[in-house]
Amino acid sequence: AGGSDQVGQAFFWQTPGLVAPYVVALILVALLPGATGTQFRWILGLGALPSVVALLASLQGPEDSFRGNGDSIVEGFRQALSCRQLQRRLIGTAGSWFLFDVAAYGTVVFTPHILSVFGREQSLRQLILLSILLLSCSIPATWLSVVALPRLGAKKLNLYGFVLQAALFAAFASSYSILNESRKVLI
Repeated sequence: AGGSDQVGQAFFWQTPGLVAPYVVALILVALLPGATGTQFRWILGLGALPSVVALLASLQGPEDSFRGNGDSIVEGFRQALSCRQLQRRLIGTAGSWFLFDVAAYGTVVFTPHILSVFGREQSLRQLILLSILLLSCSIPATWLSVVALPRLGAKKLNLYGFVLQAALFAAFASSYSILNESRKVLI
């Protein structure tokens, strides 16, 4: 498998990783009812575990073959950034992923408000269950993107994914006021 295949396979695990805190929260809500502060501290503390595992795994791996002093690294970085074509690619890549992260994490942050459009206010348990359901829907999509990566290539896959995501966000944004008004009628 090529480098992009390995990156895609590693990237896949980000999606189940987004679901994991909600599963932990569901367990904590059942084990510690009403102790929201304690539940939050447990989730926050357990969130450090993946970083600890990654750190320990990186310490076990082989050293990088690149060796250089700090000056050669800085000089190489300066030379790379002085290349006009690389600057455009870097700005395009970083900018598109920045906008993706704003949309993706913004959706997660505003999940309670987004879900309130579709019905009455939810309890913490209901909110957790709906978040698990919504985020779990992205697992098959992420898996399909990993499968499609060798066939389409990273650039086309990103382009198709960003266009599809933009279309879906635009559809939701344009129907938001309609859904919000319909909810008031249903309640």
